[in-house]
Amino acid sequence: MITAGASTINFANDLSPLLRSVRRLLKPKGVFVDWEWGSAEATSPTVKVPELKRTVIARAEGRPVTIFDAYVSFLNFWMGPRYFDYPEHVKQKLWRDIENSKEFNFFTWCRKNRDWMEREREDQPRLLNVAGYRNRAYREGKAMAEGARQYGFNTDGAEYPFAKPGEKDTGNVNWMVVAQKE
Repeated sequence: MITAGASTINFANDLSPLLRSVRRLLKPKGVFVDWEWGSAEATSPTVKVPELKRTVIARAEGRPVTIFDAYVSFLNFWMGPRYFDYPEHVKQKLWRDIENSKEFNFFTWCRKNRDWMEREREDQPRLLNVAGYRNRAYREGKAMAEGARQYGFNTDGAEYPFAKPGEKDTGNVNWMVVAQKE
């Protein structure tokens, strides 16, 4: 059974109904795969930057991928051309401000910089809320892995098959949990 959370269960605060249903539908040794994305904001809108940089979530190309890599990749996706389309110098200020912070709150940063950010989006309609509908961080892979274990699945945890260390790439936030029913 495969689920893709970004368009389905990623907005669910309680994973219990999903995991109960998967457990009921699978035969013993059946496999459940969940593909989602998310960032550290899932647990708190204010993140502790040094802690994010220390916490390794995967290894790719022999190098660590940290929660910080996932966090800035998540923000890069929303700030880029697919969604809010802020110019590169706005994103560069965001990255500098994150790097220079011990704690950082993206929503507070957007409120503080709203007027400037919107002036920089030349020839585009003004956003009513510069953080827009990007008001949720979905969930981190460890939450799904822990939930699966609680419901009697064996899993090695979240994997990040497209992670790119040190790059602001959505592969750093796209995770997959493969779990087998006991």
